[in-house]
Amino acid sequence: MVLIIAYLLLIFLIWLFFFSPVFRIKQIEFQGMEYLGENDLLANLRQASFEISGRSLFRIFPFENTIFWQAKEIVKLLPQENILIAEVSSSINYFQRSLRVNIQERKGEVVWCQLNYHHCFWVDKTGVVFREAPFTEGSLFVRVDDSTDRTLVIGSLILEKEQVENFFAIKNLLSDLDVSLYNFNFSKPENQEIEAILSDGPKFYFSLRFKPNEFLRPLLELKKDFSKIDYIDLRVENRIYYKP
Repeated sequence: MVLIIAYLLLIFLIWLFFFSPVFRIKQIEFQGMEYLGENDLLANLRQASFEISGRSLFRIFPFENTIFWQAKEIVKLLPQENILIAEVSSSINYFQRSLRVNIQERKGEVVWCQLNYHHCFWVDKTGVVFREAPFTEGSLFVRVDDSTDRTLVIGSLILEKEQVENFFAIKNLLSDLDVSLYNFNFSKPENQEIEAILSDGPKFYFSLRFKPNEFLRPLLELKKDFSKIDYIDLRVENRIYYKP
């Protein structure tokens, strides 16, 4: 008799924790979206959860279970399901059986245009191409005119990781100089160089092999003469060359 009771109790507990609605999430709330839709996010969430559960003992159980919600794994995998997602965090209210998913979408830092293909893309601070963009004129957004023959696609990197870091260091340097940047020109990737065109001032030549932070102070001193300078060459570390 005791064994029968224990057996029935075990079956009840299995049903309670794994199959009953008692621990089922009733509501899923997404926050922080601007371009992403809830239906797409829910599909991405389900797909990520099923991929994770497929590698565990809980494969047969629904992801909407508060007990088996695998937050850390979801956070790692969900951005891989949708390129617009940069970061994810989640929290569960066990009493209300509700799930809150906070989404941080990728933010466009520059518009990268492939002139030969008439395609422009938004690029985030990590150098990831994540969305198509319009061709912009003026100083509203920083634009890079890429005249190479390479092809960029959604999800690709504009440059190698170290070069991406150096490029944004260049962008920050020009911002610290408080100059009116028109656009960048990128034409010879084999030289690892990029040009910066100002709307009112000299042309700048930068190397993508190193960060130009050391040039800020001397450039601030030189800034008063920018209107008299044709170009400034910063492609050699610890050296500034310019042509009046």
